[in-house]
Amino acid sequence: NFVVNKLDWNNRGEYLAQLGQKYRYNVRKEILSFEDRFIVKTEKPQTEADIDACYQLYSAVYNKALELNVFKLPKSYFKAMCADDNYDVIQLYLKAELVEGATAPILVGVLFSELNTTTYNAMLVGLDYQYVKAHNTYKQILFQSLERAKELDCKTLDLAYTAELTKKKLGAKLQQARAFVQSTEHFNHQILDAILQ
Repeated sequence: NFVVNKLDWNNRGEYLAQLGQKYRYNVRKEILSFEDRFIVKTEKPQTEADIDACYQLYSAVYNKALELNVFKLPKSYFKAMCADDNYDVIQLYLKAELVEGATAPILVGVLFSELNTTTYNAMLVGLDYQYVKAHNTYKQILFQSLERAKELDCKTLDLAYTAELTKKKLGAKLQQARAFVQSTEHFNHQILDAILQ
C-alpha cells in the first residue's frame, strides 16, 4: 500500500523541496508541465449520463488492470458514492483545443476517493486510454488527489496498490498491509487442499 504522510507543506515549492532531486525533476517534467492542459472538477457527477461516463472510464481501467485480481463493481456502487458525503470525486477534463474536432472539454480521467477524518483514500480510478500516454492523465489525476487531500486538510493520502514507481515519485512510501480471514466452514478448503496435493 502506498501512502503519503507528509501533507504539511504550504505551497508547491515546499512540496517539491521534500522530494528527492530525481523525483522532483520527474514531477516537474511529467506532471506540472502538463497541468495546464486540464480542467479539474471536484463536484460529484449528478446526472445519469455523468455517472455513466465515469463508470465507462472505470470499466476501461478494470478491463486492463490484471495486476490485482478483483471483481467488477456495479454502477449502483458509483451512484451510491456520488450521493454520500464521505466520498470525493475528482474529474479530469482535457481542454477542447487539444482534441481534434472537440467543441467542449473531454472527460479523460476520474478518481473516486473516500474521506476518513484526516485520511484521503484514493480508491477507484477511471481513464480514457486514448489520452493517457500523450497527456500523462494517470500521473495528473494522482497529483490532483495530492492537491485535493491538502485542500481538504487531510494529514494522509492513501494511494492504495500498484503503480509503485509513479506513486513513489509523488512522495508516497510503501506501507505493509495485511488481511486476516476467519473461516467458519472448512469443507471447501479441504477439497482444495486435496486437489492441490
